[in-house]
Amino acid sequence: MVIFAASAVSLAWAGSASVPRTGINQKKPPELEKTIPISKQGTPKTIVQVKADDLGPVKDGDLVEAFSEVEVSTTCLAPIPKCVGKIYRFSPKVEAWLVLADGAGRNGTPIGGPERVTCAQDLPNRNHHCVLSLHRTQVMRGTPACAPSCSLNLVLKAYHPNAAKGNLLVIGADRDTGIAQDRATLSAGVFEPGKTYEPKVEKTTDRIVRSVPIDPDDTHEVTVASIRLDRLTQGEVLAIEGRMVSSIGHLPYNALTQGQIVISEKRASSNNLGVPLSVATRNGLVTAKNGFNCTQGQSGYTTPCALEKSAFVRIIANSRRHPNHDEGAWVPLYVNFFVGFQQEYAPGRPWQPGDKAKIKSAKLEIRRYTPGGP
Repeated sequence: MVIFAASAVSLAWAGSASVPRTGINQKKPPELEKTIPISKQGTPKTIVQVKADDLGPVKDGDLVEAFSEVEVSTTCLAPIPKCVGKIYRFSPKVEAWLVLADGAGRNGTPIGGPERVTCAQDLPNRNHHCVLSLHRTQVMRGTPACAPSCSLNLVLKAYHPNAAKGNLLVIGADRDTGIAQDRATLSAGVFEPGKTYEPKVEKTTDRIVRSVPIDPDDTHEVTVASIRLDRLTQGEVLAIEGRMVSSIGHLPYNALTQGQIVISEKRASSNNLGVPLSVATRNGLVTAKNGFNCTQGQSGYTTPCALEKSAFVRIIANSRRHPNHDEGAWVPLYVNFFVGFQQEYAPGRPWQPGDKAKIKSAKLEIRRYTPGGP
């Protein structure tokens, strides 16, 4: 693997080197709703929140950079146990946006523009699960109306002209045992004027693997990109972004495509146990594990499919062997981007041993903000 280390990069203004103030949702699960109605115009609901106490004050001139992702699911093609609400066969449009607002308010100061997807409900190219990923930045032109106590909210709505009362969009995944959540993240960095932010930038476009086995029953986790970080120090902030493009065009069926970024003691591992549990926010789980059905035909996610993951991470203890006591040797840690694939809807030739999804590209990039500079 080749890692490219960039020289100091200035993201803000003149002054002493600093780290951005960060707000990170660490609730489990972070989702505030289990379903939202699908209506003709859409009914906005706040789905995930970074509370004002965690975000801190946002003022005129600040640059707010926010990362968010949320998985939603269409449901009720037929009256089966996992059905939630009333049956529908249309494909709802889903829209997500970020605002600074009072409490869980849906209106306020926008952070960038909205993200939209049509989550296909019709077979054979049904997405079933869809992920909206947002990376937005906004310079405050005036102090937000919610100041000095602004929360950052991810707002969502679903709509379709054929929608009727009782049609619902699941926030998370519909299962026979109920709605599965913890599939969303929200984090933000606030860059103040009068300070310089000079992160060390590390990135890789090397693919650890060129293909990943498809499983008939569950996703098998395989790391596609990894970056080693030495001597992570309490007070550092990491801005982490990953993007993977996969192809299933050579296969006769669709595939559930899932992924996550984690901090691990080992390269190419999906395990966050050990030192990462105590060193990083969210116990080293940088993003949520979520995904969508990549389809052969036209849908919101048609092969080749891009999976995007991003979040801010705050280092809360030195990466030593015994981080809770700040003792022992320094332990290098790895930021790993892993993915997995599962067969979905195979009316013709089903899964066979040896079936694989092709990894066309994989990218991982980290901006490492260190107090005092790199």
